[in-house]
Parts: sequence; C-alpha cells; structure tokens
Amino acid sequence: MSSRAKNLRSNDTIAAVATPSGVGGIHVVRLSGPDSRRIADSIFVGRTTLSEAPSHTAHHGNIVDRSTGKLLDDVIAVLMWEPRSYTCEDTVEFSTHGSPYISGRLIEMLIANGARLAEPGEFTLRAFLNGRLDLSQAEAVADLIAARTESGHRIALAQLAGNLSNLINQLRDNLLTSLSLLEAYTDFPEEDIELSHYQQVKTTVELARGEIDKLLNSFDTGRILRDGLRVPIIGPPNSGKSSLFNYLLDHDRAIVFSEPGTTRDTISECISIGGLTVQLTDTAGLHDSCDPVENAGVERSMKAIDRADVLIALVDGTSNDLVDAVAAMTKRSGNTPILCVVNKVDLLDDSEIEALRASLSAKTLYISALRGNGIEELRQAVLESVFPGGGLREDDEIRIASIRHKAALLNAKEQLGAVALALSEQRSHEFVAFDLKLAMASLGEITGEITADEVLNRIFSDFCIGK
Repeated sequence: MSSRAKNLRSNDTIAAVATPSGVGGIHVVRLSGPDSRRIADSIFVGRTTLSEAPSHTAHHGNIVDRSTGKLLDDVIAVLMWEPRSYTCEDTVEFSTHGSPYISGRLIEMLIANGARLAEPGEFTLRAFLNGRLDLSQAEAVADLIAARTESGHRIALAQLAGNLSNLINQLRDNLLTSLSLLEAYTDFPEEDIELSHYQQVKTTVELARGEIDKLLNSFDTGRILRDGLRVPIIGPPNSGKSSLFNYLLDHDRAIVFSEPGTTRDTISECISIGGLTVQLTDTAGLHDSCDPVENAGVERSMKAIDRADVLIALVDGTSNDLVDAVAAMTKRSGNTPILCVVNKVDLLDDSEIEALRASLSAKTLYISALRGNGIEELRQAVLESVFPGGGLREDDEIRIASIRHKAALLNAKEQLGAVALALSEQRSHEFVAFDLKLAMASLGEITGEITADEVLNRIFSDFCIGK
C-alpha cells in the first residue's frame, strides 16, 4: 500500500508551502490538523499565545527554533479554528518573507514538532472528507488554480459554486422519490402499481435522461472552455505559418526563413483570444519529401490535425496551385472545422485578390502575417468556430468538462435507459428499482456520495502540494 493510500483518511497534522516555489514577496506555509495549536505554539513567539487566540485573527510575531534559540523570521500567523477553516480542522497559515530557505526551514521545524509533509491536494482532500466541499467542487479547485484565461476561470468558478452539484443532487433526489415509491410496492407484491404512480416514475426518469443528455452535449464546449481550443496552423511549405504563429503570439517563437521547409517539428504555445485559451500550433509544411526528417515533421503535423478542434489552413496568395492546396487541406480536415486563410495579400493588387475571391469559398479569410492585415477578422473567426456570435456567452448553462463526470453520466444514462425499458415492458418492480439504484450510484460518483479510495487518490494526486 502506498503512503498516500495509508494517509488518505488519516488524522495527522499536515504542513506544506502553499505558494509557488522560488523567490517572492511572501511565502505562505499552511498547517492543518488536530495538533496545529500545539505545534504553532512550539515555534511562534509573540504578544499572544496562538492556541489561546480566537479564530480568524492575525498575529505578528517571530518564528524561533526553541532548541537553539535562533530567530528564523518575523511572520504573520493567521488562525482558523475548526470547523471554520478550509479543511474544517484547526489551521494556521504563516506568511513569511519570500525566501525558499525560510519557508523550507519552517517546514522542517513544523515536522520536527509533530507535523508531516502534506501530500499533493491533501488540504482539499480533507475539505472534501470533512464535508466542506463535495467531490465536484474539490475538482473545481484544481481547475481554478490552473485557469489561465476568463473561460477557464468561469467554468471552474461555476463548478466550485456548486452549480453542477446542485443539479446532480436534484436529479438524485427526484430518482430517490421514485425509488421509494417502487420499494413501497415491492413490500406489498400483491398490489399492482397505480397508474398515476407508474406515470410519475416514468416522467421522472424521462426528465432525468433529458437533463443528463444536456450535460453530455455540453462536454465538448466545456472541455474547450476549461482546457482551451486546439488550433494547428497547417499548409504547404513557405505559406507563412511560422510568421502567422509569431504574429498571433506577439513575439518571435518560431524560426522564419525564406527557404521552404524551415519548420520540421510542431511548436505549441497558448494565447488568449476573447477570453478563451487557444493552444496554437505551428506545423511542418504538408508536402511529399524524400527527406526522412521532413517526413517525420509532416507525420507530426498530421497528428496535430487529428487532435485539432479547429484548423487554420494557410496558403500563399501568390502561389499558382493555391486552389488545389485549399482543396487538399479541406479533404484532410475530415469533420474538423477548418478556416481557409489566404496569406501574403500585401503582395497582391486588388484585381488579383478579386480573382481569388471568385475562385474560393465566400468564407475564406485574407490576411498578411507580415503587415497584420485581416488578423482581427481571423481571431474573430476562431471564436465563432466554437461560439456563434464570436463571444463567450454570459449565461447560466451548466457544463461538464471532466472525463470522469462524462463517464459517470454515460453510465447513468445507460442505467436509466434500462429503467425506461423495464417500465415499458411492465417488468417487476424489483428490476426497475435495481436499475434506479445503479443510476443514482453513478450520479453519486460525480459529487462523491459514492467514491472508492483509489478514485480519490487519482483525483487528488494531480493537485499541487499545499492545496
């Protein structure tokens, strides 16, 4: 058994640095657990004894190694006594000067006085185990920390606020009412279920299936809002992919050279477009070659196409085989949305551009990655490929973004399908009740009503230490 598995539901007092590593203005060292008051008193010297001070107060004092009498730092200690803390346990947070030595030495002193180093995510795990958060909300904490743009922040904040949890709990409550009704008849098998009760169960199941379908249909958009939109720039060699990549990044990340075939690998960077995270990828030019290195680059470009949410298909406006290149890339895109973009319009006159417009789709975009012409229209088109209207909607729609949640909902949908079939075939109440219990259990996995320890280990091991 791993140390994490053994510590999963432990009653130890834990400590960790809660701020990022490196030099900064301050570091925060977090201490939580039943022995926090004693351990804090053993190293803190101030006008107030921390264990005797009221909750939600801050105290200035010194961290002193009592075994040597040496001063480590002057700090602010913030006290949060159970149950009014993040973990629902006695908690002390020390704000030290932002030296890695100071925070590291403070952790050593806390451990020497009875604490142990926290596992990744263990503070949030305790918040879940102690009822401060349900599992869906706990997962949202990690997403909130990882959010880099407005879209990721918004979906994590909504989940942390309990929007998804409230809906799941409502669905479970409704199904529980139906289950109670069925089990009442199970206790009296000689009685047939009344038509009104039968219809009540059927309606509840149909409504639950509809809500689950809505959540499942929200997954693709939810995943994009949380993780970002994957947008490779593809095209023939020397079409200006690296120049466009650099322009959108607003700095020179990819090498740009007049010789075709400069880019032989994929390069990815994240940018924000209208509050949405976009993972932009510069790819090797799509062409046939006898060079094994170039072929390896093309192969990676194809993998980027397979993973893409949206493709920017870039062609050189001065090229003679432009129309054929657009057709070839459109064919390669499959079902992935594709934005056809003609580059180097700064080298074309008005009549040449009009001729291109006549031969290409009306939705084709025309840009200059060198001059910046048409770049704003391209950014807007990227947004509109996901959000009609081109902006993040200010709505109350509940979305899912977690593979774990999707899997649980798919199970619940399948089990409710079995319930609906059993009802239509007028099968025994016991069969219907059994499938209803399975569906409720699947929904309960989302909020953590029913969760195995190995699932908790997998979820919280992805957190940062100190949270």
